[in-house]
Amino acid sequence: MAGPCWARRQIDDDAILRWSQSNDRWWRRAALVATTALNVRSRGGTGDPRRTLMIAEQLASDRDDMVVKALSWALRELIHWHPPAVADFLERHHQSLASRVKREVRNKLDTGLKNPQCSRNTVATYRPQNVGRIEWPIHSHQQRPVE
Repeated sequence: MAGPCWARRQIDDDAILRWSQSNDRWWRRAALVATTALNVRSRGGTGDPRRTLMIAEQLASDRDDMVVKALSWALRELIHWHPPAVADFLERHHQSLASRVKREVRNKLDTGLKNPQCSRNTVATYRPQNVGRIEWPIHSHQQRPVE
């Protein structure tokens, strides 16, 4: 509930920021989960890198597994709107981010999937020079055109 309320400015940024600084893992996780409402289309999100990355910055070095998973999710949802901002965040925080965050977010940037090796088909490819244009190769189960 907090995410949609935050997206509609019914909860202010300072409240979510306080959650991100809590000693309680669940409040820190809630701060990150709230960012998904800013970025998930089905929840009315239109992409908000300022607020999403404000919270992500606070928790980039957190090692609690529940927080790490939420950070990965928050960054992966922002990729749909602002892939260069997420790539820049990964680069700036490379030393402090948990391996899971780096792996899942980099996979999403590069392939369009969190865990590409789990997919049976070929997937989309993100290239920084092609922002806004994803190329879809033919899936392995489809016929390839004759050249």
